[in-house]
Amino acid sequence: LGRIEKGEEGIKQILNTAPVKNVEDAIEKNRITLAVVPEGTAIKGVAKELSFGQRTETYKASVVDQYSASVTDTKELLMRIRAGQHISGDSIKHIVKSFIDTYLNDKHMLINLSNARSPEQDYVFSHSLNVCLMAISIAASQGFNKEQVLDIGIGAFLHDVGALFIPEEIRFKAGPLSADELYEVKKHPMVGVHAIERIKNLPATAAFVCYQSHERENRQGYPKQRGGRLIHNFAKIVSIADVYESLTADRPYRKGLVPYKAMEFILRATKNLFFDSGIVKAFLEFASLFPVGSLVKLNTGEIAKVIRSNHEHYARPVVSVLVDAYNQPIDEKDIRTVDLNTQSSVRIVMPIDNTKLNIGVMKGF
Repeated sequence: LGRIEKGEEGIKQILNTAPVKNVEDAIEKNRITLAVVPEGTAIKGVAKELSFGQRTETYKASVVDQYSASVTDTKELLMRIRAGQHISGDSIKHIVKSFIDTYLNDKHMLINLSNARSPEQDYVFSHSLNVCLMAISIAASQGFNKEQVLDIGIGAFLHDVGALFIPEEIRFKAGPLSADELYEVKKHPMVGVHAIERIKNLPATAAFVCYQSHERENRQGYPKQRGGRLIHNFAKIVSIADVYESLTADRPYRKGLVPYKAMEFILRATKNLFFDSGIVKAFLEFASLFPVGSLVKLNTGEIAKVIRSNHEHYARPVVSVLVDAYNQPIDEKDIRTVDLNTQSSVRIVMPIDNTKLNIGVMKGF
């Protein structure tokens, strides 16, 4: 990239660089199909739907190990990209494929697993992986086939790679950003396009996801304030996963929201035309209003974990009861599940912040 000016002038400079102009030309001259639709065999139709009790402790531990190892691999790959090293897209593809296989074996596992939080200080690494897991789940819920979901997952994995080039004093700043600092942040989708240029064997769509995952349907995003039909559908999926994951994770300047509040934010934003309503509806039907993996308090006084959605019955998912009405933890062998859609006398009264209870991501799942 060479010497890039600060502020708005720097954005104009990057927009005129060859990698970014190539993406721009493809959008403006219709050289790539932006409105990609599901085709072929939808993976959601062949994925297994496991219930509580079907997941052994050994299996759950293996998935946690898979996630932990993948955070480490994600960090290594992203740091090599940041250093300007040549890497193969096959390394990224291997990680994404492994989680698609996890989805196929257990379709609700990825959204539950995305509630995991890495102790890694730099949030970009776990954020990139969690957005990838969320995007796989959302794409699958929309009816995309395995190859399409793979391309979406790879784009999601790389969507924020440009953020690693934002100066750390800005990226980790605890207070509000100045106008000039915001310009530095808004450069990162274009910097990401440059960063992935050295990666071999990437799907062509990865550059569009990097470039457009911060655009919005109502033209209120960046870097080009494009709307609806001029945003790649894969980027639209990743943008929803990105915002949801960002809202639920802690940042230097704020504490993360409980998943219900994040979903509520997504729904309000969709009414204001920030996100594609069809994609959000698919996400809501799969995740529920109280998203899978989150904790809720029931009108019985018990605390439960959401383990499966009930499709269009958004506020009445299937839950596993983890804490009794006397605030005592329930042993794993005594945990019971409740389908709130069939047991109408039981309902959710409020979401619960898991950071106060510190219940493990696999407890009751």
